[in-house]
Amino acid sequence: MKVSEVNDALRSWPERTKSLWPQIAGKGFWLRARPGKSKSDTPCPLLKSPGASLFTTESDGLYVYFNGYDFVDVICIEICNKDTNLHDKRSRYMPSTQSLLLQIPKSWLRRDCALPNHGKTPRWQACKSLPVPPPPDKEKPNEPKKPHLFIPVRFLRVLYALPDDLFSNWEANHIPAGHEFFCKQGFLNSYTGKPMQNFLKRMRSSQHFA
Repeated sequence: MKVSEVNDALRSWPERTKSLWPQIAGKGFWLRARPGKSKSDTPCPLLKSPGASLFTTESDGLYVYFNGYDFVDVICIEICNKDTNLHDKRSRYMPSTQSLLLQIPKSWLRRDCALPNHGKTPRWQACKSLPVPPPPDKEKPNEPKKPHLFIPVRFLRVLYALPDDLFSNWEANHIPAGHEFFCKQGFLNSYTGKPMQNFLKRMRSSQHFA
């Protein structure tokens, strides 16, 4: 799939969801952070290592659940057309002893989220799990601007969408890590279908508890 086709498919997914990945403890909704609802809906959140200014990860698709401003849960979607691309992207999410941060533009949280039957609501309100709006970019006149929030990632799942031939070869020869899920790229267009819904529900944290 071309990048434009991927973005079109993922933009058809809801901007806010709760039923797919309900929280074991907590209230609120997951917000779609990538891709934006339009090309002008930028900048968007991205993943980075603490202290890093280079080699950030801009997932093709990204859903975020805010546990207040203390930490976030994230579900990433990556489109991989070649095995080299798949290996590169997998390396960015491999478990390690260091933490990941979600870099969130405050402007993104302030921008409206279109909700069915609810009109437009700022994202920080739409998620229903942030008690107050993000602080201003500049709290005091003589301070430098701080346009981003940096929040630790607690829970991570990654869905890799592969072309049919790569998917078949990968499925026959590899075992996914605990945070990894794989599907054929065409499945991205069937978000509302029961097979895809059941598959996505397996990515919720409660799947680890009997």
